[in-house]
Order: sequence, then structure tokens, then C-alpha cells
Amino acid sequence: MRLLLLSIIFILLVKSEYTDREVKSLIIDRDNILMINKSNTASLKRLIDQKRENNNLLRQREQRKVKQQGELIVTTESLHNLLYKDKKYQTRWPDDVISWLQQPY
Repeated sequence: MRLLLLSIIFILLVKSEYTDREVKSLIIDRDNILMINKSNTASLKRLIDQKRENNNLLRQREQRKVKQQGELIVTTESLHNLLYKDKKYQTRWPDDVISWLQQPY
């Protein structure tokens, strides 16, 4: 009877030791997973911030592009107007005016 009781106690002690080791191993695994999770969370936050910044830069670039296109249209129209005015004043001068301008001083 004593032998049976001692063997049961021994088995329970061995099982308890095994369970303690398993619990310690699981705690270590949990801690590693929590550290990885914190790292991934920080990376995710950084990526979200980069995405916001890139979206803002893209929006600014598009606004600048629209503004530049508007300025380009205005500049192009004013150049066309200037060229039209120049064409209007580029009439052929009479020969006597040209000869008078070519005379030496």
C-alpha cells in the first residue's frame, strides 16, 4: 500500500514538474508573441502615418498641377494675344519710309 501511495505521489510530482515546465514555456512563448505584436503594431502605425503623408503630398501635387495648368492657360492666352497684336502691327512699310530709314545720318 505504501509503495502504491509513494508511486502515485512520485507520478504526481513528475506530472507537476512537467506541467510547470510547460507553463513556463507557454509564458515565454506568450511574451515573445506580445513583443512581436508590439513591434508589428508600431510598424503598422508608422505605415499608416506614411500613407497619410503620401496622400497629403499627392493631394498637394495635384493642386499644384491644377494651379500650374490654369496659369499655363492664362500665359498661353496672353502669348496668343501678344502675337496677334504683333501680327497686327507687322504690316509692310512703304518703300519711301524704308529708304528714309536706311539713309545715313
